[in-house]
Amino acid sequence: MATSSLEQVFCNQEVVDAIIRVLGEDLRQTSPTPGKWKQHLVPLLAVSKNFFYASIDQLWESMDSFLPCIRLLPPVEEVPSPETLIEALQGDIWIRFSIYSTRIRSLYITDDTESFSAWFTMIASHASSLNVLFPRLRHLFLRSTDALATLLLSKFAAQLVGCSIGPLDNDSKASNFTTTSLVELSLKANNIEEINVTAPVQVGAAAYFSKVQGLRRLILRLTTPMEPAELLFLNRIPALSALYLDNGGAHWERRLLSQQAQEIEGVTTRALKSQAQFPTLLWYGVRGDGLSQFDAARVLAPTSLQDVRLDVSLTGSDTIVLLPHVLRIYLERCKSSIQTITVTSDPGVRESAVPLDLLLSMDPLIHKIPEFLTALSNATQLSEIIIYKVPFFDNDIISKIIDIIPNLPHLVHLTVRPTTLSGQDAMVYPTLASLDTISTRCPSLKYLNAPIDLANVPPLPQRSPRMPQLSVVCMDIGSKSGTQMVPISQLIAVGRYLATAFPNLNVLEPIKNDDPEHIAFWRNLEDLVRSYHDNRARAIQELSMVPG
Repeated sequence: MATSSLEQVFCNQEVVDAIIRVLGEDLRQTSPTPGKWKQHLVPLLAVSKNFFYASIDQLWESMDSFLPCIRLLPPVEEVPSPETLIEALQGDIWIRFSIYSTRIRSLYITDDTESFSAWFTMIASHASSLNVLFPRLRHLFLRSTDALATLLLSKFAAQLVGCSIGPLDNDSKASNFTTTSLVELSLKANNIEEINVTAPVQVGAAAYFSKVQGLRRLILRLTTPMEPAELLFLNRIPALSALYLDNGGAHWERRLLSQQAQEIEGVTTRALKSQAQFPTLLWYGVRGDGLSQFDAARVLAPTSLQDVRLDVSLTGSDTIVLLPHVLRIYLERCKSSIQTITVTSDPGVRESAVPLDLLLSMDPLIHKIPEFLTALSNATQLSEIIIYKVPFFDNDIISKIIDIIPNLPHLVHLTVRPTTLSGQDAMVYPTLASLDTISTRCPSLKYLNAPIDLANVPPLPQRSPRMPQLSVVCMDIGSKSGTQMVPISQLIAVGRYLATAFPNLNVLEPIKNDDPEHIAFWRNLEDLVRSYHDNRARAIQELSMVPG
């Protein structure tokens, strides 16, 4: 009876489809190498007809090359002529091809198919068949400028919901291809929601994006900068909700002129009062040096942002001193809506030093930290703050940020690990005592990552076993001197303090260090914290058993 029921289940195509879909998703997430997970589904092709169709749905849903499609067709030399093949379009060749091609939803076009130009000529001569062969295609990734890429985009632009152009070489051929592709999308892509361009573009390209009325997400990684005036064309996209700008490496070696430095404050003030742009924009990211960041903030001037990400280039440019101005613009203009802000050093660019005398010449720019901190304190809807490896001209910036965190009651994630332009040895670190107010004023906080000086342990904060437990569950508080080995008595004191201030703390993550003593220090500290949790739990249990 059980076998019969099982057979009935596996005879139901919808049930088998659901099983294989869940299995495929699990394999994708757990596979250490992209694409390798498909090997585990191949044996299922031979189980039954239902398993075959369910498996090829997963195996062919996303193809990182057009080459497997070509290999479904016979060698060109076996075909008398393209005309003969076209007449046999409904024959065995195309039936076999369509079994697989009709499953494809995402397709990458790369330069590994150039040797199959004869097939592309045949396909182009009967292009109407493409819509029958690829009815589910929704995402097209163009990483080649050959004829196949142009043909497929022309045919499928109307049914795409996403299109990626590049990465492509920085030459005239790639630039012309990008422009042609954008024209196709602006004329035909009525259903497209996301466009990603990593390629050179010609002047005026922003106008094509503005004609794609349904566009919601736009990612521009440009090899040449797009002027601020042209960026304003993007404001004409009515539904744009997410925008990422990498405005070209040409900006990364610029220097601020003395006259520019004196005018920045006035420009910032005008930006704070300027008319709102991009009313539907919720997510905004920018990659570039300080001046690129400043241009993007003041020109686009959105007021409805919920998420901001700044990838700051550190290539010796003194424009980094503009960062507090940039942050102030976003925080003040979006103070009622902004929820997350992420500011990190650009991982793709090596940091280099900036001469101190050059930075000092930027006065009064370097003294604008208070305005930024005030704006941060007023952005009370923030739930996530990440400031990581970006320099400030203030040795005490970490402590100042930590001091205003209690004003942000909705905060869930906090990472504050900036550097200082004066040198890391000059950085002043906050003490354990500064965490006490955070532990009582930020009830939603679950993750805290900041360098804390563990040298001085304050008296234990007052915490009743019956008081509601706070939400901090993970903490990374690397100390001022790295490992900063301390006596066991101080270790016990630190563990007791953290366990008392953060009753839910159960994970301590030390900064990366292979030193065995360093690892042992953090393991011992975590064991101590957990032991205090156990004692607290027993105290609560005993109190609950006391009558009355």
